[in-house]
This record gives sequence, structure tokens and C-alpha cells, in this order.
Amino acid sequence: MSTLLERLRNHDWFYGYADDHRSWKRGRTRMMELKAELKSLECPYDMGDIRKAVTGMIREDFAPDDSGYWYKQPRKYKNIAGVKEADLIDRSRAEEIVLWLSECTSV
Repeated sequence: MSTLLERLRNHDWFYGYADDHRSWKRGRTRMMELKAELKSLECPYDMGDIRKAVTGMIREDFAPDDSGYWYKQPRKYKNIAGVKEADLIDRSRAEEIVLWLSECTSV
């Protein structure tokens, strides 16, 4: 059995872009299950911040370029898409969220 943190880390956060309806439906179902579990645990964090924390979108690991988009550092490849600063979370906030999630023993 996996922990809540593992299930969040392994969740397909991009299921909404799936071309296959079955993949989209499975992702949506899992997202609803995760939301219900977080609600039952009275999670103090919103899903957006949880997603950023568990997927490693840590502001301190990224740097902006002239276009205003942020890129993971070191930037090895030029063909990697950048992200907006709003899609990043401070490391201290992410660590707080991950700590809270890791302490949840719900399965």
C-alpha cells in the first residue's frame, strides 16, 4: 500500500490533456479520490500548492530568462518549456506541505 504522499507524487497531473477518454476518466477519478481524502484529513493546503510541492516546482531551483519564463537550473537543453513564476512555490512552503503529507498515515 502506498502513502498519500506517494500517491500524490505518482498522480498524472496532466490527465486533463489526455487524448484517450479512458485515461482522462481514470485521472479525473483519481483526482477526485485524492481531493476527498485530503478533505477528510482537513488538509490546510490547496491542491495547487500541493501539486507544486510534490512535483518539485521549487522557485529556488529555477531562474528566469529574458522572456520572463522560469527554467530549471542548470538549464541543459534549450527545447524545454519554461514556466510562469506563479507556477512555482518557495522551498520552505513546499517542505512544510511535504512534511504534513508525510505525517498523514491514511491509505
